[in-house]
Amino acid sequence: MAFENYQTWSWAIYALSALLVMLVTFRITRNWNTGVKAFLRVTILVLMAVPWYVDGTQGIMAPAFTISVFEGLTSGGNQWMRAGLPLLSVLVISYFVLVVGLWISRKKETGSTESDEENKDNVNPQSATEKKQRMEPGL
Repeated sequence: MAFENYQTWSWAIYALSALLVMLVTFRITRNWNTGVKAFLRVTILVLMAVPWYVDGTQGIMAPAFTISVFEGLTSGGNQWMRAGLPLLSVLVISYFVLVVGLWISRKKETGSTESDEENKDNVNPQSATEKKQRMEPGL
């Protein structure tokens, strides 16, 4: 087999294992708080899915997290930044998209509850004093 075939097979096996890790992560975090769950899922997805070049800027690619860890341990200094900076930039962009998505979903949830409350008020109209008396406990 040629080297390219080995690399293709290794990436296929890595992709399958990353998919299994993501499925386990989804299973473990299914009952967690929405913000924590989404943050953890995005972090693991980015760490598992972002590739980077092993030798400089061309050639064989490997997961950026793996390259950053091994270069940080073996080369020392700031060598981890070659693959670490692209990984961190993708993490920042992903977190930004996550925060915007969570903000939009919460805004939709609060908008639907406010419209439901307005519909309830329109069905049973009451004067402002009756509403105020209902909300304030009697002293």
